[in-house]
Amino acid sequence: MKKFLLIGAVVFCSMALSACGKSAKQLNNTGIEFFNESDYEKAVTAFEQAIEKDKDGKPEYNVNLGKAYAELGKYDEAEKAFMAAYTDDKTSKDAQWGIGVSAYFLGDYATSMEYFGKVVENISVYDEIDLDSLQYYASLQTYYGDSAGAIDSYTVLIRKNYNVEQQYFLRGSIYAAQGMENEAVLDYEEALKAYGNDYEIYYNIYYSLHKAGFENRAVSYLRRALEVDGADNLLKGKTYYIIADYENAKKFLSKAMDEGKQEAEFYLAMTYEKLGNNEEAVSMYETYLKNYPSDAGAYNQYGMYCLNKGDYNAALGYFAAGLALGDTDAKRELMFNQACCYEYLYQYSTAYEKFGEYLKLYPNDEAAKHEYDFLSTR
Repeated sequence: MKKFLLIGAVVFCSMALSACGKSAKQLNNTGIEFFNESDYEKAVTAFEQAIEKDKDGKPEYNVNLGKAYAELGKYDEAEKAFMAAYTDDKTSKDAQWGIGVSAYFLGDYATSMEYFGKVVENISVYDEIDLDSLQYYASLQTYYGDSAGAIDSYTVLIRKNYNVEQQYFLRGSIYAAQGMENEAVLDYEEALKAYGNDYEIYYNIYYSLHKAGFENRAVSYLRRALEVDGADNLLKGKTYYIIADYENAKKFLSKAMDEGKQEAEFYLAMTYEKLGNNEEAVSMYETYLKNYPSDAGAYNQYGMYCLNKGDYNAALGYFAAGLALGDTDAKRELMFNQACCYEYLYQYSTAYEKFGEYLKLYPNDEAAKHEYDFLSTR
């Protein structure tokens, strides 16, 4: 949560929280002092006392209360405070922004977009609230599939010099998803002018291009990442794994595991698998799942290892365990692989049923459609 300056001028006053003898304005100023010192609990108390003193209400007190609650991560309470401010003053840009932020972090994206929309529809001066609202609004446009609108929003943010490296990366990722490789790369290169010594940005670029199907270009960014100073052993090991240099991957991932990096065990298991070191791979997978039993992706990976070895019953067990975790990110692969596994076991009716369930959720998967049609004849 980004800390914003609160509404109202701070004047000298006692830091005691007692409301006795203090006006609403004084209590608001006390709250601002606590807020600026990052003592958000006391700030909340002071702002609530200010609101109690001034029952006719000043929207600024509720806005300040909302911001203090937001800093505490209490977005339900923050939204109530911002909404109270908005009820008193429908023109309050701070209140509109605050409702947008609270709803965003509560996962209510429709409400978030509505209220950020109120801000961006009336942008005139492009102050901090305007630009931050446009940043959120652009991310919501992307979420709702309005790629053209998001590109326009990120372009405005770039022109206004607002976190430009971030905007270039985000706009580049939309271009990549739209199949516009050259436009994406131009934006990524602009982002790298600021992020060039940050190993993670190369990874983020890689994943965006990889997801879009531009594999050669994606891998080229990982190779460039290896030249960046300061990369830790885990990142180097992951990079070598992805570019299929498994000996170097093993070297750096082993170091990372010794350093206590949990993800290193997972990548090292996959590295041993690629190297044909099956005993080490099995041991590493099982150790990792014992230590991190809530990683659905790891169950999928180990299930695929078992499937490729022809141990279909074991694979089914791992796919089922992964699905039981309810991880939406891993669900698609787990469901597809589970259906395939039933097919390999010649349990065609079950495989047909599982592919049918899969296609209800992912109806555009051509590979699944092919298997489903095939199984309908078995």
